[in-house]
Amino acid sequence: LGGPEQKKPLLYQYVGYFVALLSGDWGRSALTQRPVLDEILEGFPATLELSISSLLVAFTLGLTLGVWSARKGWKGFDLLSEVDVLPVFWLGMLLQMALGVKAGILPVSGRVSPLMEPQHITGLYLIDSILTLSLASLWDAFRYIFLPSLTLGIGLSGVFYKLIKGGLLKTLKMDFIKALKARGIPEDRIFYRHALKSALLSVLAKHNLIFALLFSGVILIEVTFSWPGVGNLLVKRIVCKDFLAVQGILVFYTVLILIFGFTFDLIRVVIDPRVRCGEEGHLLELGSFPLTLRGLVKRKVSTFVAMAILLVFLVLFALAPLIAPYDPIASVGPLLSPPTRGFIMGTDHLGRDLFSRVVWGGRTALTVAFLSALLSTSVGLALALISGLVGGVLGRIITTIMDSLYYLPALVLAIALALALGAGIGGVSLSIAIVHTPVYFRVTKERLEALGTLGASDWMTLRLYILKEVFPYLLAKLPSSLADAILIKTALSFSGVGVSPLIADWGADLYNAHGFILQDKWWMVLYPGLMVALLTLGFKLLGEREG
Repeated sequence: LGGPEQKKPLLYQYVGYFVALLSGDWGRSALTQRPVLDEILEGFPATLELSISSLLVAFTLGLTLGVWSARKGWKGFDLLSEVDVLPVFWLGMLLQMALGVKAGILPVSGRVSPLMEPQHITGLYLIDSILTLSLASLWDAFRYIFLPSLTLGIGLSGVFYKLIKGGLLKTLKMDFIKALKARGIPEDRIFYRHALKSALLSVLAKHNLIFALLFSGVILIEVTFSWPGVGNLLVKRIVCKDFLAVQGILVFYTVLILIFGFTFDLIRVVIDPRVRCGEEGHLLELGSFPLTLRGLVKRKVSTFVAMAILLVFLVLFALAPLIAPYDPIASVGPLLSPPTRGFIMGTDHLGRDLFSRVVWGGRTALTVAFLSALLSTSVGLALALISGLVGGVLGRIITTIMDSLYYLPALVLAIALALALGAGIGGVSLSIAIVHTPVYFRVTKERLEALGTLGASDWMTLRLYILKEVFPYLLAKLPSSLADAILIKTALSFSGVGVSPLIADWGADLYNAHGFILQDKWWMVLYPGLMVALLTLGFKLLGEREG
């Protein structure tokens, strides 16, 4: 600090940093004194291998169950579409305890056993084992990658399931399908050759969303399973406050997303004639418009379930001072005690009562969720109005910035913002709000354009449209945003950039529990994660989309 480089203007430093990036100089890690780029490239093959295997698991699950559900008209697998209510790292911790610690049939951390590492050719251990004809190394590498890829694959499978099933059901109702049936073409041929092809193209159209979810999930899974990839490196450097390394890794993820996005855009242009002709308006979204208030009332069962879950949680959190028997940050009992009559959820490694921490942690989660939702909704709406009504260069600049932020992995962007804004409820809330602002910007702008009001000179007419159409639309979308905010907040704390350690927080509790998995301290893992899943499920059910 205080050196000649730090005394130069901020813009000069910013430009100089990116010039250095382009020349291959990403700086040196303050922790290891090694070049940051070398450390990133060293961990990238592990990240790439985990990403590919997880995508294969997710696509296989989503395709198989989506095709079966659409073909047979069975809704039993629709629960898979709600799997994203589970924090992916918590699911991984549960599988670690069940299949690793309890059953002892799979390793719970690392990438390969000692002395079993294959000869490096590609850096992908499964491929390298095949190329060197080493069956022992192949089996060992498969055992280590099985749990991480299964965990992330399950977490991503809901997206593939929604897209494939929804695409099939939508395509089967189209006129050209009816024409094919009228010509006497067998139904199986129509389903698999025509309808399924259209559904798979819908999946490809959502590649930006899929890759954003993938890279966010990979970071958390690498930490959970001590997988030696770039995501694990990122969290280690965050904990050590090695900010130059953190900065380089975040830039690397951003560049990676841009490269993958551009590559798959080119693939779509080649294989999908609708993109070449500019006729892709009917491609499937993840759902139709969010529930209107009228539609919310119609969907009685899931609405009542959601209301019941949220009511219990709201009462629990509102009465936290009366319900929680102990101070959530005070050591009040024996260390690592399992559930007993005095401590119904047990205690953590510092002797703190987990039940008290779970109750107070809910207050933290809801505070961050509602603050971020209020900020992102207000700013997104304001920017959409400015972009649409003012237009011109300013409008294009706002739209470009919002579109760029929209396609970045939410967790990567949130980590970068949280590091810049600082820890605490305010910093985390603002970080999540900035992540969600592009969503509300796009939703508002698309809604206003659909109503034909952007560019209108009659302010009274525009205000009426906003009050009658846009606000109810945004309000109906609010529950899903609250659920996402809770998941991001939990992931931030698990990654080391969450709220203050002096505040009860579910993500921090799960981060602490991760260090005691091998000791089978199951209560430290179960209860905080279960609260996250149930509260998120309540908001997700309330915000389900019609159809």
